[in-house]
Amino acid sequence: MIFFEGIASWTKEMEYAKKFKGIVRSSTKFVMLFKHVPTPNEVVVNIISLWQDTKFVEAVQKFKEDDPEASKALFNFKDFQSEIILRSTLKGTEIEDIVGVSSSFEALCDMAGIPEEKRQELSIKYARDPNGIPIELPIFAGQRPTTVAITKALNKFKDLLEAAKETNVFVDWSKSAKPHEEDLKHKPK
Repeated sequence: MIFFEGIASWTKEMEYAKKFKGIVRSSTKFVMLFKHVPTPNEVVVNIISLWQDTKFVEAVQKFKEDDPEASKALFNFKDFQSEIILRSTLKGTEIEDIVGVSSSFEALCDMAGIPEEKRQELSIKYARDPNGIPIELPIFAGQRPTTVAITKALNKFKDLLEAAKETNVFVDWSKSAKPHEEDLKHKPK
């Protein structure tokens, strides 16, 4: 899975990337975090390096003196975002983390085989725990669960394509991009 993103802003700071636009977005079904090591020909502008260059800093200071209003954006961001502008390609193999939403408390208890009579006690225990499990809340899944999920999805996709090729049966992708109601439960109304 490869997608040419064009020229886009990247950051070297994973935690900054996780917080940059939030983990819930109304315009998309998934939030993914990519980890990419750029080649020199992919780098359009390395803003981190610019702010480390004394000639650049001197020129920007002069610009600020000459036109304080126009220079506000430069000084607003500086290199706080650890930003690098790349001409890049997104690759499925570079997905580092994804946002996931757990099943409901009841569904989790069902999956774990927890009897009905123990659920209320368990629910109260987790509700009082400041480090409790974020049930039905969007969170980053973590690197290992993300790798497992992506590998499973890619294997299913591969199996589907191989089966279609063997049976010479058309695969209808028209419904694949439409989110199910269950996928949208975490989005604000």
